[in-house]
Amino acid sequence: MRISSKGKYGLMIMIDLAHFGADKPVPLTQVAKRQDVSLNYLEQLAVKLKKAGLLKSIKGPGGGYVLGKEAKDITAYEMLQCLESDLSVASADEKQEGIMRMLKSQLWDELDARNQEFLKGVTLADLEKEYPEEFSDEYLMYYI
Repeated sequence: MRISSKGKYGLMIMIDLAHFGADKPVPLTQVAKRQDVSLNYLEQLAVKLKKAGLLKSIKGPGGGYVLGKEAKDITAYEMLQCLESDLSVASADEKQEGIMRMLKSQLWDELDARNQEFLKGVTLADLEKEYPEEFSDEYLMYYI
């Protein structure tokens, strides 16, 4: 399984929102600044996450994005599934005969099942809990 930049940055958005948006909507401009990623790219990913019900948008002043459900109820599998075209270890070939068919049934399918089981066992809350605190203070402004 190879996770593309869509999957990696999508997870990043979700972790950032879980961490910084617990009590208020977070504009993607803040996420883009904190994570040093293109706002345009994050907006494209947010659309997919919103369509999957993992994010909600709040319009107007003080608006932004919030999680679509509790972080403890969102799995890594759900997040990656809506962002990646295929989570399989080996792509499905049209013609699978002989050794290739045996490899698929004996190895790749089992590996896919174990990967899915693992990803379904990791929640956004688990990932957010590991968010390093030093990043939380990095963007605080201090005024004198």
